[in-house]
Amino acid sequence: MSESEINGMIRFSKNCKYWIFLVVHFLGSELYSQYYINEIFLEQKPVFDTSSGNSFLGAEFLNSLHIQTKPFLIEDELIFSIGDRIDIDIITETERNLRGLDIFADIKIEFDSVAYDSLDVYIVARDRWTTFPIPIFGTSGGEYFYGVRFEELNFLGYGYKIKLEGLYRTENQIGLQGLFSLKKNRIFRTEYFLGYDIFANKIRTEQAIEFSKPYRTLSTDYSYGAIGLISKGNDFDHHNRDTVTLYPYKDNNIKFWLSRGWMRKDRVFATMYVELSQAERGNYRRAYDNSGKILLSFSSISQDFYQVSKVN
Repeated sequence: MSESEINGMIRFSKNCKYWIFLVVHFLGSELYSQYYINEIFLEQKPVFDTSSGNSFLGAEFLNSLHIQTKPFLIEDELIFSIGDRIDIDIITETERNLRGLDIFADIKIEFDSVAYDSLDVYIVARDRWTTFPIPIFGTSGGEYFYGVRFEELNFLGYGYKIKLEGLYRTENQIGLQGLFSLKKNRIFRTEYFLGYDIFANKIRTEQAIEFSKPYRTLSTDYSYGAIGLISKGNDFDHHNRDTVTLYPYKDNNIKFWLSRGWMRKDRVFATMYVELSQAERGNYRRAYDNSGKILLSFSSISQDFYQVSKVN
């Protein structure tokens, strides 16, 4: 018997124990309701897993170009730990949260019994390809643009999302235009998200920065954050097809929010939102310039989750 067949039998055995445990759990058996987590094991696989029989020419070379995700990115998303009682809802929620990072092609959490009241948890994570150079070309109304975009969803395996874009636009003789975006789901391994974007051409420059604490799990009580927007340059005033006047402007905007959530499945939320705007536009104005708003909202959502496979 080959090594791959032996590994397949071992995996099949673990899967059988996992599904048997699920069935018994959902039937409400008291016998299995007190299983505890003994150990947590992490198995990481490359983008092109040559051990699964899906190898192809060049797979190993392409794997060498991809930097494996750092294990702590997976560990930070776990909402269970050693010694906790097994809760299937928590296990499946962890799987969903890991898939939501968009850096894994496959996530599985499996069990193996080690004693009458404890299980080992195995997390199997296969990376996805996260580097995308994209050529851009378009045309409309006699004008055209072309350039290139580069996206990296998992920079150096640390979970940084980076986007770079360079365009040349003939519309209004804009010429060269650039965009840079950087986002980190958990800055310094904390609960906080950090994002920064800058867009610039010879007409205007726009920047945005966000610092926030999102609802990360169904049990998260609070979400809050702030977004700052800075825009300056010139606005277009089209008198006709051939005559355009540029008017200088500066526009600063800041947004704050604080949200409270209750319950787990049928969630209820109360949110306060504050926005302040300050603008300088010379001889003209726009609606809601130099104004502020305070909004209070109440909402609810009822959710059911079903696991599916082989769905793109």
